[in-house]
Amino acid sequence: MTGTGFGFNTGNSEIYGTSNSGLANSWKHVVAVFTNGSVSTNKIYIDGVDQGTLSYRVGSSFNSGTAVVGSTLRVGGWGSDTNYRMAGHIDQLRVYNGELSAGEASALYAETAICTVVAPHHLEIQHASGSGLTCTPSTVTVKACTDAACSTPYTS
Repeated sequence: MTGTGFGFNTGNSEIYGTSNSGLANSWKHVVAVFTNGSVSTNKIYIDGVDQGTLSYRVGSSFNSGTAVVGSTLRVGGWGSDTNYRMAGHIDQLRVYNGELSAGEASALYAETAICTVVAPHHLEIQHASGSGLTCTPSTVTVKACTDAACSTPYTS
């Protein structure tokens, strides 16, 4: 994502894709369909919606010689030019060997990710002197507990 565009870059100072309006500073579900050797047939789905006909957002031509899958997968940037690197986070990346249909892209967007992280029941703060009311330096221990009695420490 650079300038006003979000999409594909073949190292010819271009972004072939869609508008980046409304994409910054929020989580978006993106399905990108890359066609080996022809960026003009690529597709982008954002939040399950086909972005339609893609166009040049930066530059005016692509390099068909570099519009191919190489031996190194790079997501979120162009290895040779730091101006085309995404600044953000990527979660739950998937790579498929073949094009996804519009229905499959929409179904992926509708999926619910199950988060299995369990938070501690509570935290206990223990002052080495047995009392927090002291003016002398002392060790403080913070203990994460899995239950009310703190009989089992939280380790996740």
